[in-house]
Amino acid sequence: TNITKEAKLRNSKGVTLLRKKFSTGKFELQKALSPEDHAALMNIFDIETELPIATNCNTIFKLDFDTPGRASEIEFICEKNYKAFDLFWNGLQAKAPVVGRIIGPYLTGNPIPTLPKASP
Repeated sequence: TNITKEAKLRNSKGVTLLRKKFSTGKFELQKALSPEDHAALMNIFDIETELPIATNCNTIFKLDFDTPGRASEIEFICEKNYKAFDLFWNGLQAKAPVVGRIIGPYLTGNPIPTLPKASP
């Protein structure tokens, strides 16, 4: 699997970071990423690798790549394991902590998302 090729990320015009609002369950606009960070993400995902089927995860963040015809989405960070940098794309899962170094500055100064309490 090569996410950049299969999702046609090289044809994307930009990428936007979204954050889940747990009270509604919907993702809300956080910030558009710079062209340099957009290019860096495309390069990170431009690798041929085996990706396992995704585990069940309630993700906190999403990257929307503006690709022709539709948005290509990559969701990341599970609410139950927010220290592991899990990525989810097209029913597949990967770990990519390097992505955190790119999106981290876009989260600085913003409140940490309030995670819902787990029910027994």
